[in-house]
Amino acid sequence: MGFMISNLSCKQNSREADDRIHQTEIDTTETIIEVEPRAFTGEIRSVGSSGKSVSGEVAMRVEGDLMRFDISADGLAPDMMHMQYLLVSQTGDETQCPGSVEDLTSTEGDNGTTAASGTTLRRIPLHMGGTLDLESDTYPRTNVNGELQFSHVISLDSLRQSVRNEYQMQDLDFSKFTFVIRGIPDAQASSTPGRGSTASVQDTPVGCAKLQETVLNN
Repeated sequence: MGFMISNLSCKQNSREADDRIHQTEIDTTETIIEVEPRAFTGEIRSVGSSGKSVSGEVAMRVEGDLMRFDISADGLAPDMMHMQYLLVSQTGDETQCPGSVEDLTSTEGDNGTTAASGTTLRRIPLHMGGTLDLESDTYPRTNVNGELQFSHVISLDSLRQSVRNEYQMQDLDFSKFTFVIRGIPDAQASSTPGRGSTASVQDTPVGCAKLQETVLNN
């Protein structure tokens, strides 16, 4: 009799375990369905009076914890490193490409810029792995024809955490951001003393793209 009770108890525990596994599978499936990928694109155009006609496209795909971006541009200075970043309003307002270089002036020491209107803007670099460090001696480099092809994947959760810690911003609405590209001479980048300095970001922007959400073709 005791064996029968023990056997029934084992069967019941087994069924309960199966039910828990099944429920977990349902919950996981529902989570996957709820978090749908999103896509953002922008047409790169010239900024400034360098005499060069910069053009190209930036494409971003956000899926789960990952953000992938692909950048294709030409008309840039040949054989030069180029820093690329997203320009974000500190207040969460929509940002626009500057009408001229004078619309954006560097704000020393705080990883940001100030728009002509006085709005504080922040930079989110795209060459790093979810951090806000702008300085580097290995920015993507154009070829001898001034063309740039660059793809990268970063952790979206890490990026969100960095933005919350550094700028006290709780949300990343990419449809309100702009993409900016600027050339960095080798000597200037190699002399960068560290994070918080603006030694590597003094050059003016040469290209910009206003991001907009697009229909995603899976």
